[in-house]
Amino acid sequence: MIRQIRIQPQRALIWGALLLVGAGLITISYLAPDRYEAMVPTIAAEARPSATWAPLPTRALNDASTLAVDPDLGVLHRAILSGDLRAAEVMWEALQDAGLGQTAEIQVAGARIALLQGDTVTAESRVWEAIGLEPTNAEIWSLLGVISRTAGDTKGADEALSIAVGLEPSLSGDLFADRWALAAAQGATDQLVALAETYAVLHPDGQAGPYFRSTALLAIGEPLEAIELLVGTLEQTPDSPALIWYALGEAYLQRKGYAEAASAFEVAAALLARGDTSLLSVSEDPVSDLSSRLARAYVHTERCAEAEDIARRLLSTQPELEALVEQAVICQTPTPTLTPWIPVQQQP
Repeated sequence: MIRQIRIQPQRALIWGALLLVGAGLITISYLAPDRYEAMVPTIAAEARPSATWAPLPTRALNDASTLAVDPDLGVLHRAILSGDLRAAEVMWEALQDAGLGQTAEIQVAGARIALLQGDTVTAESRVWEAIGLEPTNAEIWSLLGVISRTAGDTKGADEALSIAVGLEPSLSGDLFADRWALAAAQGATDQLVALAETYAVLHPDGQAGPYFRSTALLAIGEPLEAIELLVGTLEQTPDSPALIWYALGEAYLQRKGYAEAASAFEVAAALLARGDTSLLSVSEDPVSDLSSRLARAYVHTERCAEAEDIARRLLSTQPELEALVEQAVICQTPTPTLTPWIPVQQQP
């Protein structure tokens, strides 16, 4: 069941961050984050969700016969992204039993599952199967390098990564952020999923991991699972960066939980004002991006004047918000009350 997070941020602080703080002041805060105290938001998790939400659907594991007819790799990837590795392993084994595992994509997924479970021997075996199926796939050689490094085989890792770079020069250096931004701009769902899973393998304890995994879940149409993932992250790590709260707001927006989305974005804004720079990893202009999403949430929660004010300020850089301005204006206009016309009765 989805648990609701109730947040009570200081409104003055938020508006100071989004509407009054100039670009120069924000830049200074990025350069000197130590001048601000970190804010740890208070989370009050409740067993009962708000009326907006329904229980998280039970994920029934597909048996081998079902997969033989319609192998749904989306189900497998959802399990990996959600962190349900036991279910992912069961699904992967079912694909093998059904004779559907002889593709590089499935073998790579199996290697990632094993690596996330800490089983480098199985991961290496599966990735070599994938290489046998697609020997010129640079991404697979790169995964072999990661597995080898995790297993302590530095020489093998260097050799595999060298082959990967030879096949695809863009894999040299740390270009994850660029590749993620390109996939997001192109709406390349499969690439987003692959990158999120790769990031989880490379940085199992990375603070940004839940953001990438939840964003990939949203890309494949799973906002409930994204919310569950992010709420769990915030319960375990209440001092998570603004990036995680921003992702939670995005997930609530997709689920049309506008009040919850506004609360999450407000906490992200408060953290941003205190010098949190985590949003810079996914946005060139985090203030504008965060503000536009707040406006969208506000217009659906009867905070129309605030939504209009924010949207108008952003029109010069985001002209597509013109429709949102019109929507905010309309929702502030009182609905006229019609008085029925009753003819006057003529006296005899």
